[in-house]
Amino acid sequence: MSIVIDNFAWNVHCYIHLADFTNTPPINNFVSFLLQALFVAKVVIRCADFKLAYRLMEALRLKGLPFTQLEIDQPLPNNDTIWFGSEQEVDNAMGEGRGIACNIDTCDTAVTQAIILRNGLSMIESISIGIDPGPRPGLAWLADGVLMGVAQLEHIDFIVEHISSIAAATKFNEMTLRIGDGAPLLRDRIINKCLEQQWNIEEVNEEKTSQGLLRHNHSTSAIRIALLRGNRVWQHRQLLPGDGEIRYIQNQSRIHSLGAMTISKELAAKVATGELSMQQALNHMR
Repeated sequence: MSIVIDNFAWNVHCYIHLADFTNTPPINNFVSFLLQALFVAKVVIRCADFKLAYRLMEALRLKGLPFTQLEIDQPLPNNDTIWFGSEQEVDNAMGEGRGIACNIDTCDTAVTQAIILRNGLSMIESISIGIDPGPRPGLAWLADGVLMGVAQLEHIDFIVEHISSIAAATKFNEMTLRIGDGAPLLRDRIINKCLEQQWNIEEVNEEKTSQGLLRHNHSTSAIRIALLRGNRVWQHRQLLPGDGEIRYIQNQSRIHSLGAMTISKELAAKVATGELSMQQALNHMR
């Protein structure tokens, strides 16, 4: 068994090592119980820059990670404390706790590093990232078979940024992205975006990954996708939206414009393939 923090959050679960399953495991087979006050390392913000501290607070709250803020001259609670500061502040306090240097632009990556430290990981052999494609794709990542986090993203455009954040904060030998074969157009857009990053990608048969789950439980499906081997994807996909997808986007354009306009089929096709945003397409109609 392994103790892990799920969804980059404070809720701690005890899971059977996922790599022990030879077939797709029912989600109810995960032994899960909340340990709200597990003996985990404290997370502290200790920096003089107010803007940096505020940005760190936002990032930590977004991940559901509890923290304490200290003045720059206050001592850390103990030597296991994970703390954030500027590069100079961390350099000046070598040997005090486990300092993570960051700036305004690297707060998200720094928070991911803190989560990995809290989970007791240092060097990882293999990372497996499962993606359940859809308008709000689900994402899950496993380190050497242990579930480390899940997320449901608001848009497929956030996938590359999210995966890059995980990769930047983690030392590993190999990383494999596994994407379900549902939602073909969105799936292929995601594949193309990930191929541009030169990541290893496998396409997984989704048929059994959603059995017994709520229809829109994309993050849980992503866990199962991450556990399955698929067919390696080598080439970019041609994006060909169908008539149903075109009509759906045209209907969405009426909703976004409060009934004022419906974008053309040509513009709807460009929205479907990611060439234009909905707002850009509406601007073309004005």
